[in-house]
Amino acid sequence: MSKLKQTLAEKGLKLRRVVHYRNLRKVDGVQFPPFAPDFAIKAMGLGGLIEPRGGTTIVTICDANGKTVSGVAECHKNDSYKKKEGVKIAAERAVESFTIEAQS
Repeated sequence: MSKLKQTLAEKGLKLRRVVHYRNLRKVDGVQFPPFAPDFAIKAMGLGGLIEPRGGTTIVTICDANGKTVSGVAECHKNDSYKKKEGVKIAAERAVESFTIEAQS
């Protein structure tokens, strides 16, 4: 079990989904979608168009009752994109959302 999944399990939460969106560059003046999920980029064969900087990671978690919350981490266009760091930040934000709602 990954450290993230273990940490979530200790809080009674479960990782549902992780999606990484990457920025794509223009080719001959044509802009493909300005950003796209990793899986779509690979499926479309656009791997060579990925910008090495910037991107967004969305982590969705759920509790035992099936309630889901998402956390988002955005990497600035001038910063190198790091998936693990994005997942960590987005997961922390999602957990924080559960904590805030539980206190309300």
